[in-house]
Amino acid sequence: MAATLAALPTLRLRARLLYDGAAYQGVQYQPNAPTVAGVLQRALSTRMRHDVKVVPAGRTDTGVHARGQAVHFDVDAERFAADGVDQLQHAVNCLMPDDVRVAEIEAAPEVDEDGRAWHAIYWSTGKLYTYRFYTGRVMDPTQRAFRHHVRPAGRGAARFDLDEARLAAQLLVGEHDFASFANTRANEPGFLDTVRTVRSIAIHDEGDGFARAEVHVKGALYKQVRNMMGLLFEVGRGARGAPEVSDLLARRSRVLLPKPAPAHGLTLEQVFYRTGWGGRYDHPLHTDMVGSGSILRSDVAD
Repeated sequence: MAATLAALPTLRLRARLLYDGAAYQGVQYQPNAPTVAGVLQRALSTRMRHDVKVVPAGRTDTGVHARGQAVHFDVDAERFAADGVDQLQHAVNCLMPDDVRVAEIEAAPEVDEDGRAWHAIYWSTGKLYTYRFYTGRVMDPTQRAFRHHVRPAGRGAARFDLDEARLAAQLLVGEHDFASFANTRANEPGFLDTVRTVRSIAIHDEGDGFARAEVHVKGALYKQVRNMMGLLFEVGRGARGAPEVSDLLARRSRVLLPKPAPAHGLTLEQVFYRTGWGGRYDHPLHTDMVGSGSILRSDVAD
């Protein structure tokens, strides 16, 4: 059994986390369910010989993937010094299944103006999600685990209209009340605040029916990105018109929206910061200052 960390001199570390989310009920630790954070915590606790709590920047949902999730955790400073970054990373990855990997571990010594330590959630300035999809009739089976097949509306239906989907997407950009685009968890009967900012949505044609949406947000409500994509797919298929988006936002109700797009097409590509990792994850779309206030539970999930 791992020892507790309370009496040890500690060091805060930050890292990037990559995972195939298919086998997990999200990233956030749950005591009775397989989660990405749970896998990482067990590996870290085994290696460090004390309990380690992992704090992810965002609570990706069941089946959602990540290439650029950010996390922080506290470790025994002396034990870490004995290992070093490369040895710790190698050892932890050897202790985890092949569908989860940790990378870019480094010390996080910074504090804000109130003396609070660097924090994966509160120091984040924004996130980039991608959603990969295919609009042709027969999709390559090797793509099925990470790309959603948006099937034609019917025999003889018009080809998926990427331009119409792009037009609808622009109506979602900016600060809006996204209550219509948020699901409610069983343990979250309502939202205190459903206003969020979508900073950019770009839909890229990858050729031969393959496409990718890139969505920059500060933070997202539960299933917000998947709900937005579900509506954009309806618009592209011709089942909805782009002008309906503004009305659906104003209604603040999920009733008239389609089901959220499936989780397997969604990937958290990056979490952005102005501090850490040598500035490699700073981004001109995301320039928020650290310490601008608390983030609601629902503001760190999709």
